[in-house]
Amino acid sequence: ASWNGHVEVVRLLLDQGADVIVADKHGWTPLISAASNGKVDVVKLLLAVDRVEPDLKDRTGRTPLFYAAKNGNKAIIELLLAINRVDVDSRDYYNSTPLSIAARMGHGDVVALFLTKGHALNIEDNFGRTPLWWAKKNGYLEIADLLL
Repeated sequence: ASWNGHVEVVRLLLDQGADVIVADKHGWTPLISAASNGKVDVVKLLLAVDRVEPDLKDRTGRTPLFYAAKNGNKAIIELLLAINRVDVDSRDYYNSTPLSIAARMGHGDVVALFLTKGHALNIEDNFGRTPLWWAKKNGYLEIADLLL
C-alpha cells in the first residue's frame, strides 16, 4: 500500500495496529517503499506515527533519505529532514551518502538543500569517490561548482 501511495489503505492498516517498522526480505519498510517511490502523502502519514523509525536501513544500508535523494524527491527529503531524526550523512554498504547519490544522479536542487543542512562534503565511498568526483565524472558542472 505504501509503495503505491494508497494513503487511505495505509491509514486503515495503521489504525488496525500495523507494524510500521516491519521489513520485507530486502529490508524495505513501508517508509522506505513510500520514499523510494515518491509517495509524499504516505511519507507524511508514516512520519506522524510515533513508532516509525525514519533512519532504518535496508539490506544495502540505504535509508528513506538515501532513496529520496537518489530519485531527486526534494519534498520527501524536506519532510525527513524536518523531523530531525535522520542521519544526513548515513552511509550505505558502499559508504555512499545521500549527498553523494544526489550529486551522482544530477539532482542539483537536492545537493543545494543538503549543503544548507551541514552535509559533510568530502566523504569518500569504498572506492575513494566523493560527491564532487561524481558530479565531475557525470558532467554536472553546476553541481561541482556548488560542492567547491
